[in-house]
Amino acid sequence: MNDHLEVAIGRLQAKDCMASLPVLRRADRLLDAVVVAAGLLADNLRCSDYHEIRENLGLTSGSHSVGLHYHLMRDLYPQLRETVAGMHDAHDPGTGLVRSQARSIGLHLDRWRLAHLNLPRNNLGGAGTGTRSLTGSRDALLVVGRMRDRQQDAAPEGAAPIGFRATDWDTGVLALGPLERSLLARVAERTQERFRDVQERRGYFAAGSAFQPPAERIVRPEGSTRT
Repeated sequence: MNDHLEVAIGRLQAKDCMASLPVLRRADRLLDAVVVAAGLLADNLRCSDYHEIRENLGLTSGSHSVGLHYHLMRDLYPQLRETVAGMHDAHDPGTGLVRSQARSIGLHLDRWRLAHLNLPRNNLGGAGTGTRSLTGSRDALLVVGRMRDRQQDAAPEGAAPIGFRATDWDTGVLALGPLERSLLARVAERTQERFRDVQERRGYFAAGSAFQPPAERIVRPEGSTRT
């Protein structure tokens, strides 16, 4: 997926709009599959299963994903947005198609962020419950929610028109609000009991993560990169 985006951006920078389209479409389809898989996990993974997985994650975070968090979201998608924003040839039939495809990719990324919010929300407890992240953040869900907010501020054209915020206590169905609040509080309580060493930052979790962000993946015309 990232390799396809890299090639497409390079072709766009080289003013080869039509040649970028099939590659952008492939990247779009691949990203959609990633989003669907994340949604299936968020909707179907049992809390106990999630906790079993969490036992083996160590001092890691979703923000440690080199391919997704760094290469795709930090590096390639912003370059795609910047390149598409600089396209002004209204007479080129490919311009509108490229803009539409770039927006579709942005919407997929926002769908992924919603799934990334709902997965810990369902299995760690709602925002404000104080469930700490594996890397030490004091409220894991609030951190993820703020990451999505920052991305929406940076790229409002790619934000999904969804009113529900996964970091809120209440859903849009008001009658379920108190029940949901009670369930999420109980999930948070159980999580904090099971991962007491994470909550208190002791033992293995007393030390900080040694993870180092990768170098930027910067695209030049024709799809070559430099760091």
